[in-house]
Amino acid sequence: MLDVMEKPVNVNSFVLFFFVLFLFGMVACSPNRKNAGEIENRTLSLDATFSELSDSSFVPVRIMCMNVNNDNIYFSDYSEGIVILDNSYNVKERIGRMGEGPGEFLGAAHFYVGKGDSIYILNEGKHAIELFVKGEHQKHIRYPDHASLTNCTRFFSENQLIFHSVISDSLPVIAFDN
Repeated sequence: MLDVMEKPVNVNSFVLFFFVLFLFGMVACSPNRKNAGEIENRTLSLDATFSELSDSSFVPVRIMCMNVNNDNIYFSDYSEGIVILDNSYNVKERIGRMGEGPGEFLGAAHFYVGKGDSIYILNEGKHAIELFVKGEHQKHIRYPDHASLTNCTRFFSENQLIFHSVISDSLPVIAFDN
């Protein structure tokens, strides 16, 4: 049988342990220390609502994505295309419409505002991206068959490639030609 008191406890080690523990407690509980995980509370104020927009014909059915770029507010109306508002919330431009023709949508979901007034719009129903430049349809880019489209789909374009997020353990991002 092992006797617990076989090794005497070194008093210096014991005192040192409690001293370090005491110092740690003082630093951790200091009232001057800010909690790194604490979230600052901010009061938000309402700027505008859709009922106050100057274009009363705009009633979005299903907004899937929003972005602010160059003082414009962009958002996708799933059934209509992209709506662009100026910084006073006036409808500045509409891009695309529902349909099966070139530049028309079967579900305008997410989008990416690129360089030179280019907008890449995910056309879910066509399993493709529609490229518009200065409001004009330029290109229909077919998604690869192995690329899955979900509500979490995100993408961007750089150097003639489209980078697309994929929900997958083995391949979280794919790239394909623009």
